[in-house]
Amino acid sequence: MENLTVRYATHDDLDIVIKFDAMDDKRFFKLKTDPQVYEALILQKSILLAFVGEEAIASLRWDFIWPERVPLLSWLYVVEEYRNRRIGEKLLFVARRNIREMGYDRVLLSACDERPEMIAMMRNNRMEEAGQIKFPDGSNEIFFWLALG
Repeated sequence: MENLTVRYATHDDLDIVIKFDAMDDKRFFKLKTDPQVYEALILQKSILLAFVGEEAIASLRWDFIWPERVPLLSWLYVVEEYRNRRIGEKLLFVARRNIREMGYDRVLLSACDERPEMIAMMRNNRMEEAGQIKFPDGSNEIFFWLALG
């Protein structure tokens, strides 16, 4: 895609980061995340943004389970009009490279069983299923290990 740039979020991007996080439907967790949490994630270089020109079109965030032991790609969002253009793949490529450079050899990702195309993509890419969490509405979040080697 022409003019696509991917970079870490900065303090100046805080409003953009919050806007992308608000795209999550938060069915079960109604509380809003404190902006200080985003500031910390920005400082630890855990949020990537994709832009076309000056327009922010996608975001990818990773967190850690058991602080600094297991990286979890926790949120990927691409603006609807830019989907199916491999932008998410480009963000994942950059995130994988950066997490590998931090010394990790694998990362967790997940998808809700309401997104069968995502689960199929993970299984088709030989990601190892790691388990699932059942939500109150009966849906499941399925976790996969992705080797970074």
